[in-house]
Amino acid sequence: MLSNGIKIIKNEGLRTFGHVLKEKLAERKDDNYRYWQIIKTTEKSIKDSYKDVTELEVDLIDLTNIRELSRLRERVADIKTDLVCFVDDRFYLESDCLNVVTAVLESLKRTGKDVDVFYADEDYVDKKNNRYNPDFKADFSFDTLLSYNYVGEFWCAKKDKILNCIDELEENDLINIENPSLIKYKMLILMALSDGKFYHINRCLMHKKEEIRYNQAFYEDAAAFIKKMWSGAACEESDSEESDCKESACKESDCKDINYKDIDCKEFRKLEIRTDKLESPVYGHEAVNHIFYNTANEKVSIIIPSKDNPELVNKCLSAIKKYTYVSNYEIVLVDNGSSEENKAKIENLIKEFIKDSGVNVKYIFDKKGFNFAYMCNLGAKNAEGEYLLFLNDDVEIIENILPQNQDWLSVLTGFASQKNTGSVGVKLLYPDKKHIQHVGIVNYEEAGFAHVFAREDDEKPLGHLRNRADMDCLCVTAACVLVSTNKFWQVGGFNEDLVVTHNDVELGLKLYEEGYNNVLVNSVKLIHHESLTRGSDGEDEKKSRRNMLERELTYKLHPKLKKRDPFYSPYLSQMEFDERVNYAPVYDEELSEANEIDSCDFIYSDEGIKAEITSVVVEDKLRIRGYAYYECDEWSAGSDISLNKDFIEKKGLKKARKANRKGLEVSYILKGEDIVYELKGNNKCDRMAHQRFNLASHCNYAENYCNATLAEIKAGTYEVKMLYKGRIVAKVDEIVVG
Repeated sequence: MLSNGIKIIKNEGLRTFGHVLKEKLAERKDDNYRYWQIIKTTEKSIKDSYKDVTELEVDLIDLTNIRELSRLRERVADIKTDLVCFVDDRFYLESDCLNVVTAVLESLKRTGKDVDVFYADEDYVDKKNNRYNPDFKADFSFDTLLSYNYVGEFWCAKKDKILNCIDELEENDLINIENPSLIKYKMLILMALSDGKFYHINRCLMHKKEEIRYNQAFYEDAAAFIKKMWSGAACEESDSEESDCKESACKESDCKDINYKDIDCKEFRKLEIRTDKLESPVYGHEAVNHIFYNTANEKVSIIIPSKDNPELVNKCLSAIKKYTYVSNYEIVLVDNGSSEENKAKIENLIKEFIKDSGVNVKYIFDKKGFNFAYMCNLGAKNAEGEYLLFLNDDVEIIENILPQNQDWLSVLTGFASQKNTGSVGVKLLYPDKKHIQHVGIVNYEEAGFAHVFAREDDEKPLGHLRNRADMDCLCVTAACVLVSTNKFWQVGGFNEDLVVTHNDVELGLKLYEEGYNNVLVNSVKLIHHESLTRGSDGEDEKKSRRNMLERELTYKLHPKLKKRDPFYSPYLSQMEFDERVNYAPVYDEELSEANEIDSCDFIYSDEGIKAEITSVVVEDKLRIRGYAYYECDEWSAGSDISLNKDFIEKKGLKKARKANRKGLEVSYILKGEDIVYELKGNNKCDRMAHQRFNLASHCNYAENYCNATLAEIKAGTYEVKMLYKGRIVAKVDEIVVG
């Protein structure tokens, strides 16, 4: 331990050592201690967020003694505020809860966002008023909500939306309120099915006095209600949209022909729902619902990239043939250069497969260097299916317990047929069929994109029912991912600049930014013999840097999602992949004051410095992210740090490297038409930053960030500039506040 500490000090600097020491000490603390630290850290920013609130825009209705829907309608109709919130005697709200909700509502109004439903995180409180066991939730997740009530008991909704829900419930012969939790869940389902706009407040605003149970009967009742209310989601885009997608696809990939079919949207998809009892409750949930959408026998093209692996191909094809007995499918095998011997073996395997199954197989042989994204796109261009399933040759299909009219592939196709669904992934297990390889990818603040709960035991339900419920997530692995052909080409397919890693992540981000949900389907599980074909990332410095550079390119393409995952709370651990409470600082909580300064023309000069403002986001507050460092520490493989001699003579190498170790202290300038603000930037430690930016190992504080409340900034259009020692080193085009 001591030798490791000395090594960190020597290679990465004393400041990084202090950061690592805090992390190691915090690792030993339990989650409730970590949560107490979060409460202390966020207390001031919560109070600051509503200091300008003068009039509340939400009112409460106590459901404890209300037993009839008609009586509830009367109470809601009498409310004078825009928002209504239901409470009962099983929990109580944080003292400033309504102030926080009002402040968030006012901030969103300033940015032109209309929200129908607000919900927040929750925790438990004991008789001594100690708070514990927080439930940090995801942003709105349609598929998760249908699978289980992750939103919980505390939410506020527009008065007219609630009245509409009561109308709907009464029309379906619901008269009495026997279970307040069930009535509220049904209202959430109704608002979700009618495309209501939900907003998640990242605060624990509700405290449960005891665990609220949602048993199997609760979810069976909810399942019957969903089936009754289901009007059928539209399947795919219209014919006019199809032509736009095809044109876009050809533009992206320079292809001459893409086989295209669209789906008849006139028939709504019917669905079946199965309620599964859990082995043990999680946050009081004792069961989950799994939805199975009926398909219309659309063709799925299973695209398998492979090279020199006839044994794996044989195993993969055999399993597909054995367990795919409902779906209509073809196989496209893309080979980027197998040896003549192995090519002949694969061709023989394909002949035998076609003879035994009657399924068409296309064998695309294209001898090129490995580029996973290119191979997948090539397969997609040669596919005839309305849906594309990308499948690694080291993934093995196994038996799953499914309804009689479904197989593993039809379940995924059913989800992908929904109008709001982007890509669909599955649970992947290691060959022991016990430990988890994939239940979705999380975009961690510290660790970047990684598999949550990797190597955890699948025998029991994990946090937020991650390995049991079907749920929305930011992205899923391309080891097994299904997407409609239309949507795949709508976003341009896989990015071929991402040769080895992050191409599946980037596809998920593109679909998410187009407004689609990427879904993890836990009712289907497969086996993944992970990285048998290309080895593991991070085995050496070169591979690790390649991985980090591809990660950084992904962030550059999607700056608004840099270090942010809407489906994974920043209050959960950003380095441990087990959903523990976060022990590191939550950077979004540190607010900078927007100080008005005199207007002046700053000099633009980035000599010797590399800097960039990577993202500017205006939502409930202003968030700016960027980086800045002296170029003297740039790293190149197989050589020493590259040095700019002229720069060293002017500034001094030691001084520059010392600044890089600490992080350059920058500020941000917002220059409007008639007003200028300066906001202090803060540095953050990221021990992977040097790999992502190709720097020396001591450059862990290259990144900086800045957060400010919108109430402090006058509405208008602003230029954003990064200021270091009196000179502008980076800038971005105009942003609009208010």
